[in-house]
Amino acid sequence: MKRNISVIVLLIILFSLLITPMAVYADEVNVDKVQHLVDKANKDIDKEILKAQKDVEKYIDKGFDDKISKRIDDLINVTNEISNKTVEKAEKYDIKVECEFIEVIIGDKPVFIDPLRIVGV
Repeated sequence: MKRNISVIVLLIILFSLLITPMAVYADEVNVDKVQHLVDKANKDIDKEILKAQKDVEKYIDKGFDDKISKRIDDLINVTNEISNKTVEKAEKYDIKVECEFIEVIIGDKPVFIDPLRIVGV
């Protein structure tokens, strides 16, 4: 009986040793996938910021404050959508991604935009 228990304990230990590296590898692969998603989202957000800054340049000093405000609203909506989709995709891998707001200047107005970063696995 003691020998059977010893064999069972030994098998449990062996299985746990074999499974742990596979789980760690799976986590690393998922983190790499999510990091790629986050990098792409942040690059897309940067492109949207640059595009908005360029669009707004033509309205500065011409009294088109309503168009500037509209463009800023559009920028916030687009970047929020990019961020939300990326956060949702990361959740499928059980990885927590959050927005970290930064201030950018669009025209002469400060705007808070939300690039992403991984905060937990």
